Amino acid sequence: MRGENHLKQEFDIEAPNQAWVTDITYIRTYEGWLYLAVVIDVFSRH
Repeated sequence: MRGENHLKQEFDIEAPNQAWVTDITYIRTYEGWLYLAVVIDVFSRH
């Protein structure tokens, strides 16, 4: 299930804390599943 795309591919953010993006994935390990979640301020990715 995906959330709504509020940015509509417009990634030219002018200041910090205006737009955040997230992702989550899982990785199989010998001990079970490892879940990885990431939250990034789009402005910091210029």
